[in-house]
Amino acid sequence: MLMAAGFDRYYQIARCFRDEDLRADRQPEFTQVDIEMSFVSKEDIQNVLEGLIQRVWSQIKGIEIKAPFRRITFAEATSKYGSDKPDTRFGLEIVQTPQLTADVHTIAEVLVIPSGAQSFSTKELAPFTDLIRTSQANGESKVRNKRLDATLNLPHLFTSMHKIGDQGATGISKATLLARWLQVDNARLPELLGSISAQPGDLVFVSERSSRVTPANTTLGRLRTLAAKLLQEKGMLGISADRFDF
Repeated sequence: MLMAAGFDRYYQIARCFRDEDLRADRQPEFTQVDIEMSFVSKEDIQNVLEGLIQRVWSQIKGIEIKAPFRRITFAEATSKYGSDKPDTRFGLEIVQTPQLTADVHTIAEVLVIPSGAQSFSTKELAPFTDLIRTSQANGESKVRNKRLDATLNLPHLFTSMHKIGDQGATGISKATLLARWLQVDNARLPELLGSISAQPGDLVFVSERSSRVTPANTTLGRLRTLAAKLLQEKGMLGISADRFDF
């Protein structure tokens, strides 16, 4: 009615009840801000939302936020941070390693945790192992389509964890991507470690996922978030609570 009456844009604050399965970051009842706009571009929507967030945070929280916000594509967000809503207040960026696979349907990527092999005990590494195992059980790395799975012949898509030492890397079992890549030339490992800036004492995760499907939150994305949390608890990573990156 408002649009038909000539209002080109308006806000609507609505109380909602979520009629779907709950998740850890969702609650059943919430307040939603709907923005109705006519004949607008992507930049128009971004500018309006930035202004709205600036004003709300200033008037309600007394916090001044700088605009414009950093804008990145979905492809950059998922390839660098493994998430469509990444926390960019810290590094630990994911590195794409196309040299590890010749399959155009597979994306090979690496996450390096500096000093992770030295800093985490076997017990402290357990959450990483559990997360990887859960991802495997859910078939997250595979193409979620039986016909495509058979067509593309992708039986080994998964994530592996490796401790980097002076003599190379641990955890290179037969099924891992590193083992298959090193079959051609075992001397290539130092070259790879150099390309991803991995040092002795670092912890490295190597992941394969389908290029046909890009999830909003990849296995390496969740490992990155978990690593940041554990490093914070150890006092090895500082993330300012007063820094707001949207």
